[in-house]
Order: sequence, then structure tokens, then C-alpha cells
Amino acid sequence: MAYVRRIVLSTFLSDARKRQRRRTEVTADPAVLDRTDTDTYRAVEDREEVQRLLAGLTARQRAAVVLRYLYDQTDDEIAAVLGCSTATVRSHLSHARSALRLTAT
Repeated sequence: MAYVRRIVLSTFLSDARKRQRRRTEVTADPAVLDRTDTDTYRAVEDREEVQRLLAGLTARQRAAVVLRYLYDQTDDEIAAVLGCSTATVRSHLSHARSALRLTAT
């Protein structure tokens, strides 16, 4: 069972790295394609800021943060993916938030 969890975690981290390299999003919605009022420079700056902040975390902290705040998973679900206890997940999240607070200021 640990082998399967490790595969799931490795696949998740690999997909996350692939998404970081991918800069375009496919859409057929004309409203999205025709919009001109968006501040694309600000969006790029925000994305780079998030990437910079997340890069300062350990891989497990980063995975816990992404699973919690991007995918809205519970502690139990994150623990199952990371192969650890729910207390360890809470610890990863706490340390990650602390590190992000220190880095963001």
C-alpha cells in the first residue's frame, strides 16, 4: 500500500511541475478570448510571487499546501496522499504557513 501512495504522490508532484512549465490555458469561450481589460502583467507578477513563495517550502509542505488550498482536501485525504498521519499534515501546514508569513513580509 505504501508503494501505491508513493506513486500517487510522485505523480502529483510531477504533474505540478508540468503545470508550472505550461503557460497557456486552452479555451473556446469567446468571452475569454476577446477580453482586453485584464491586467496580464499583474497576473504574471502574482503567479511568479506565488511560485517564489512556494519554492521556499519543502516538497511535503508544498504538496500539503497545494492539496489543502488549491484542491480543498481534508487532513485525512492529504494524509492518505502523503502517506503520513493527520497530525503530520497539520504540522506540515502549520510550518508552511509560518514560513510563508515570514517570507511574504
